[in-house]
Amino acid sequence: QAGKRLGEGEVLGKERLATVEKEAGKIVSEAEVKAKTKEAEILAVAKGKEQEIMKGGERLIEARRAEVEDAILKEARTFVREAVLKTGSLAPGAIDEALIGEAVKAVKKFEYQ
Repeated sequence: QAGKRLGEGEVLGKERLATVEKEAGKIVSEAEVKAKTKEAEILAVAKGKEQEIMKGGERLIEARRAEVEDAILKEARTFVREAVLKTGSLAPGAIDEALIGEAVKAVKKFEYQ
């Protein structure tokens, strides 16, 4: 009878072990699914932050470009005014701002070619 009980115990132990292994496999599978989901979420957040940083950099570059362009155009206007004055053909009060503007436009057009 002791042998019979020992045999039953072994069978019961094997059944419990099989049940535990199934549950462990299920837990591992669920953990893998959760890990993949979390990884996707993290990657999406990182991608969003990357795009924010890139847009911020682009805005900064554009603002700096505009500042540089304004400075160049101001210098061009001064240069044209001085060139016209140095020709001696016009009095300082008679310098046509429209003429200077056209010259600056020509400089601007030349800059971007």
